[in-house]
Amino acid sequence: MNINRKAESLALNLYLIRKKNGLTQKEMAKRIGIGINTLRKLEKGIISSRVSVGLLFNISNEFNIEPHELFIIEQE
Repeated sequence: MNINRKAESLALNLYLIRKKNGLTQKEMAKRIGIGINTLRKLEKGIISSRVSVGLLFNISNEFNIEPHELFIIEQE
C-alpha cells in the first residue's frame, strides 16, 4: 500500500469513526488530543509530521480499535 492510499484510508476511517460516534470535528479533536485544523487536514488525507505513532494509539484507544484498522478500507 503506497503512502497516498494509506492517507486516503486514514482520512476515510477518521471521518467514519467520528460520524459513527456522533462527534463534531472539534469534539473528536479534543478527545484524541489534537487541534481541529490538524483533524481537518487528516480527514482530507493531508498527512504531516503531526501524525505520530502516539496519535494513532490515542485514536485506537479512545475508540477501542486496533491501530492497523485505521488503514483498512472495508470492501462491500
